[in-house]
Amino acid sequence: MVETTHQLTFTQDRVVKRFRCWDRGEPEREWAGLWLLHRYVPGLAPQPLHQYVDDGAPVIVMSRVRGQPLGTAR
Repeated sequence: MVETTHQLTFTQDRVVKRFRCWDRGEPEREWAGLWLLHRYVPGLAPQPLHQYVDDGAPVIVMSRVRGQPLGTAR
């Protein structure tokens, strides 16, 4: 059983999301959703930058959105 569906790597201005499971088309759906949001409501969500496959696993690179993670505000 997979504990998480993806691994995230953060840089100053990008997020790299490497999927650990993708049997239900998760990477394709996320990429399509990010593109639609970027096209019709720019700035609301991360901008999709690149997608590729690394050692058999799908990877999505997106811009890093400013702000604080949900659930951390007090």
